[in-house]
Amino acid sequence: MNDKDPAPRQQILVIEDDPLFQRLHHTYLERTEFRVTFASCGEAALAQFSSESPDAVLLDLGLPDMSGFQVLEQIRNRSDVPIVIITSYNAPKDILRGFELGADDYLTKPFDPYELVARLKAVVRRAAPEKTLPPPKTYHHDSLHIDFRARRVEVEGTRVRLSMTEFTLLTEFVRNEGHVLTHEQLLTSVWGDEYSDHLEALRTTIHRLRHKIEPHQKTRQFIFSVVGVGYCFDPQQPKKEKPRHASS
Repeated sequence: MNDKDPAPRQQILVIEDDPLFQRLHHTYLERTEFRVTFASCGEAALAQFSSESPDAVLLDLGLPDMSGFQVLEQIRNRSDVPIVIITSYNAPKDILRGFELGADDYLTKPFDPYELVARLKAVVRRAAPEKTLPPPKTYHHDSLHIDFRARRVEVEGTRVRLSMTEFTLLTEFVRNEGHVLTHEQLLTSVWGDEYSDHLEALRTTIHRLRHKIEPHQKTRQFIFSVVGVGYCFDPQQPKKEKPRHASS
C-alpha cells in the first residue's frame, strides 16, 4: 500500500464570462490534474490572481469590463505565470499582440477541449523547475547575467522579467551557445512536439527576448538569425566567421 499523499492538483484561474465555456472548462480541466477557479471580469480576475497565485491562467479576451489584453499586460507585469489566451479573436494582429504582451500560447474558439488540456499541460510543464540545468548554474557575459536556479535575469545590473516561455527559450540558447538551432529544434524543445510548425510563435518570442536582453537594439549582441534555418546564441559571433550547427 502506498502511504504517500497524492500530488496537489495545480490551480488554473479561468478568466471567462461565458457560462457555457465556464462549464466546458470545468468539465474537462477538472478531469485532469487541474483545479479550476473562475473570474467573469477583468477586475475580479486581477484581484483573484493576487489572492490565489494560480499555477496558470486561461484568459478570454472578450471581457465585459476591460480588454483581455489589459488583463494580460497587468498580470505579466507582476508575474511570469504561464498564460494561455483562448478567444474568438483570430485575426493575425490579435494573435501577434497576445504574444507580444507575453502570452505563452493562443487558442481560438471553437476548439477541441482535449487540445486545450494538452496546451495547458505544455505551458505548465515548461514552468516546472528544470531537471537539468546548463553548467555553470549561472551565466555571465558583458551586460547579461543569468541565475538559472533563481530564474533571475539581469541586464546591465537591472533585473528584467521574462515569461516562462522566454526563460525556457533563453536556457535552451545558453545550453547550445555558439551552435545554430533550427526553427523546428527550438519549437519542439521549448514548446513541444505538437508545436513544430508554429513559426510565428517562435519569431514573436525571439523578438520579445531580444528586446529584453539586448540593451542596444540597433546592434545585435546575443541572438543572431540564420536566414531560412534558425537562430544562434553566440556573444562571440562578431569575432567568428560562421556559427556552428548543432549536432542534435
